[in-house]
Amino acid sequence: MPKLVLAAFCERVVIDQFSNSLSIINQLDELQLPRAKIEAELQALAKHKDRKRRLALPMRFALVSIWEREKPTIMESTEMTVRLVAPDGQVLLSFKNLVDLRKHRRWRNLLNITALPILGEGTYQFQIRIRTGVRWKLVHRVAYQLRFSDAPPTSVLGKRLH
Repeated sequence: MPKLVLAAFCERVVIDQFSNSLSIINQLDELQLPRAKIEAELQALAKHKDRKRRLALPMRFALVSIWEREKPTIMESTEMTVRLVAPDGQVLLSFKNLVDLRKHRRWRNLLNITALPILGEGTYQFQIRIRTGVRWKLVHRVAYQLRFSDAPPTSVLGKRLH
């Protein structure tokens, strides 16, 4: 079974074209957003007829995971899934990919996210699972805290909010 070596939620990932080195930029464990603006938008969405519409933070984020063979001589592959779970347990996003360790001892998965769904304040988690036979096994959780701030809306990750 593949072994997860590292998982990180960050602003972005840079892979050097010459050395193939990976750099994680701005690893995140908390996001702060302006309370007045976000709560007003959440209230407006609650009144909307389409209950499936969600508020989203339109910024680039990345979730990177690095896997390796548990037993170096065993070449294998399996499916993985990543789910973003809200504080109330709702699954907001879900992605599937293949962890392919047949040719190489290590494997990277880079999940680029262009907008994060927002349901309210609390702890959100990326749940990383792999398929073991017919079952899915939870191998790791990467959590971040979403907080609303009463401070003036200056920036999130250095970007101006309007």
